[in-house]
Amino acid sequence: PVTELQYFVQQVLTYFKQQNTLITPMHETLHKLGLDSKEIKVYVTLLKTGKQRPSAIARLTKIHRATVYSVAKSLMSKGLISEDLG
Repeated sequence: PVTELQYFVQQVLTYFKQQNTLITPMHETLHKLGLDSKEIKVYVTLLKTGKQRPSAIARLTKIHRATVYSVAKSLMSKGLISEDLG
């Protein structure tokens, strides 16, 4: 199930894509909602690219792979992403 925050972020991302504008305002909004810079990088990358392995997220975000795991755990605890065990 999609949380309210996930729905909101998806709507904001869709709006900015349609407007063909920078994503910067979305980053500011996510920061105001309590996400730190690494959480924002990982979350926005997942929104843009879809399901990814931690190694791919690390490469795309330039965040160390071990850090990606802890950031993903934090995003899961906030209900923004879910783990795909399949």
